[in-house]
Amino acid sequence: MTKPIKINIDSWKNCSSRSEVDELALKFKGFVLDTVITEGANTWGFLTVDYEGKSIFIPIGYANAGLVPEVVLVFDAILIGINEKLIGIDIEKLLATFIYRLPTIFHEFIEFNETNFTIRDETGFICLSYQGMKIWEFIIDDIIETFEIQNDVITGHTFEGKEFQFKIP
Repeated sequence: MTKPIKINIDSWKNCSSRSEVDELALKFKGFVLDTVITEGANTWGFLTVDYEGKSIFIPIGYANAGLVPEVVLVFDAILIGINEKLIGIDIEKLLATFIYRLPTIFHEFIEFNETNFTIRDETGFICLSYQGMKIWEFIIDDIIETFEIQNDVITGHTFEGKEFQFKIP
């Protein structure tokens, strides 16, 4: 299992508007990525990442559902999970390698290995390659409250008290 570097969300800087983000991007001394925007964006801000001598500015606009963007650095990629999107960015080329639309709101990155990673959204789990191709998914009809993974089996409970279990392929 590969251990990603979780980018400290304390580096998240809120801005009052997209124009403020754009102004700060113009002043940034380093590389500025294209703005990541989710549907209904009403919260604006940016992250900065320093990697092997590169300073990278990542502007983000998203619909505030109470969850902040989660960003990890794994291998030579930055992965961003926010709202209904997962974005992969090649850190060497500074280009998006994929944008994957989730069925519901992103919650967290779960596991990483040499070829793929697993995330949890509100109602399930999805495993993707680092190129953004879906390998498998397990979706239920309720919001996940708790879960655990043991011996390649995901078990848990929903907010309505239903139990679920899924054998990872």
